[in-house]
Amino acid sequence: CVDGNVAVMGCFAGRASGAPAGGCTPPSAAVGGCTPPSVSAFGTSEMHVGGSMVMEGVAEVDMEGFLFLGGDFDNHVVAAGCFDFATGVVEMNGALEQSFEVAGEDRGADPSGLVNNFAIGAMVVGANGTVRLVDGFVNQIDSPGGVCEAVYVDTLVLESASTLLCDCPIYYVHLIDNGGVLCDGAVQIPACTNDCDDDGDIDLLDFRELQACVDLSPTSPSCRTCFDCNADGSVGLADVGVFQRSFTGSSE
Repeated sequence: CVDGNVAVMGCFAGRASGAPAGGCTPPSAAVGGCTPPSVSAFGTSEMHVGGSMVMEGVAEVDMEGFLFLGGDFDNHVVAAGCFDFATGVVEMNGALEQSFEVAGEDRGADPSGLVNNFAIGAMVVGANGTVRLVDGFVNQIDSPGGVCEAVYVDTLVLESASTLLCDCPIYYVHLIDNGGVLCDGAVQIPACTNDCDDDGDIDLLDFRELQACVDLSPTSPSCRTCFDCNADGSVGLADVGVFQRSFTGSSE
């Protein structure tokens, strides 16, 4: 637990061209051989920060656990490959209005936005709280000037009497609304259907399509739409598990 702010100062003082798009080893020519600092939380571990969470430059953020935040979420990381929050949870529970710096490329309501794009596993706006999505820093090297970046979230949770204000877009797959107010700029990403032939059930015909998609590289758009339920860009064992739980029976 930390009452004040937590700062993770990376190898770049700010946004810099040449930051890596994938992986987390910065180019030595750009940073003088600097190894990125890191912050991690694994499994069901919890990090409680009373102030703001500040992340700068090429800093490795690997969060599988829970981050409870009383201040702002200031994400100034410039390398998407260094930011892994895809299974982590951030709960914004401050008494005053909090800001959340969006960092992802705006890819519209497409599951690809959840992959290597500063995505968040779950964002929780705490009871009676107000969170504003802002874009005060250009994280993505190729983001056009004057255009808001975006945040992609698998699960968005609005607790009682909470408010999410969107100065920039947010895209989510699942919404849990416990009595909050959601901004107009929030857009839902269609979840995978598993019903690839669109006949209203999930049967052996769909299973044959699934078999053709598993471990296919590159994964076709139709495979992603039907079966890539964890939106990682491929159809693997986790997606097969979701299909098994959704299976309704044979149509033959």
